[in-house]
Amino acid sequence: MPIVRGKDIEVLFSASAIARRNLELAKEIAGHDYHDLLVISVLKGSFIFAADLIRAMHDVGLSPEVEFIFISSYGAGT
Repeated sequence: MPIVRGKDIEVLFSASAIARRNLELAKEIAGHDYHDLLVISVLKGSFIFAADLIRAMHDVGLSPEVEFIFISSYGAGT
């Protein structure tokens, strides 16, 4: 079992299962008649998933634009 920050974690999905699902998502997106696709990745947490999905999108012939945003809180009030 992997250890992260001193704690044992359970792997829920293998890397190959995630890659397969990313390819399925990319094929589903490609199956629609979308034009000028834009992928917006929320930093920091989603960048690895976004990169994998974008690669899968390229594998099925899509060429999305990519942007990144960073979201922060102003404390307990937001």
